Amino acid sequence: METRRLAADLVVGYQDVEFSFTHRPPLNGKLAVLVTRVKDEWLIHHHQVSRLA
Repeated sequence: METRRLAADLVVGYQDVEFSFTHRPPLNGKLAVLVTRVKDEWLIHHHQVSRLA
């Protein structure tokens, strides 16, 4: 996973992911999250999953 701090209260993170299933082959993709700090908590503001062909 890689992260980048965009501002004091804003971080983006992304990584390669594999979703596995019992009835079919796994799917590979990319996962990205944008988290923001609200008071003393980090909250997911946005997430994106993209399938790799």
